[in-house]
Amino acid sequence: MSLSQTLTRITGALATGLATLTFAGQALALSCLPGSAQSSFNQYDQAPENYYIFQGRFQAIEPLPLNNVVPRPTVNFRLTGRGIGPAGLEQQQSFIVPVTPKCAGPWCGAYPDNQRVIAFMKFENGRYSFEPGACPGASLPATQENRQALQACFNGNCVDPNAPPVPPSPPSPPAPPSTPDCGKEVLNDFLGRRLSRLPDFVRKSPLVRIIRPGQPVTLDWIPKRVNIELNSRNRIIDLRCG
Repeated sequence: MSLSQTLTRITGALATGLATLTFAGQALALSCLPGSAQSSFNQYDQAPENYYIFQGRFQAIEPLPLNNVVPRPTVNFRLTGRGIGPAGLEQQQSFIVPVTPKCAGPWCGAYPDNQRVIAFMKFENGRYSFEPGACPGASLPATQENRQALQACFNGNCVDPNAPPVPPSPPSPPAPPSTPDCGKEVLNDFLGRRLSRLPDFVRKSPLVRIIRPGQPVTLDWIPKRVNIELNSRNRIIDLRCG
């Protein structure tokens, strides 16, 4: 079975200032976010290029340039390792990988040494490549914890422990007070008419308050009470509850 058949594909794009290998000490001068297996997986999973995850060792097969060379030239390495997928480690493979460290200003990713790491490698035009950056993320320590975290990501459980906590939802606004129902609608036909047109049982009801022009009104609130406001000609000009 070919390598592309045995490894599980993830997609992702190399964002600005991506990851260096764990041994790149000069990245400490950058303001890099804390790295995690989940954050790396999510980063590479969200972009158009194709990426595969490998655990293994890189061995340079060409002379390495000096550390102060910027930009860093591409150097061919041999990677001997195993793919990581939903079921864990796959069969061992060995192949040539061009490595091109990326820079963020004066800080650049480092070429890999012989450490065993987990690396996110781009697959394009039938060939793998590796692009360590000035911040961690493109590679991780080859620990069981990181492998298990990546397996969980493949299986839909990829919660980043370094992600900022989700702020709690704001409390729901209090419900607006209900509109009092005092039955004033039944008196709407009397708007504009003289008070005398109202039936006696309405005018004399304890739940009806008649307010004449300039009359002082108490501030008590009775939801079932109808306030009937009159003008100077003793005509009804307003009906309201309370």
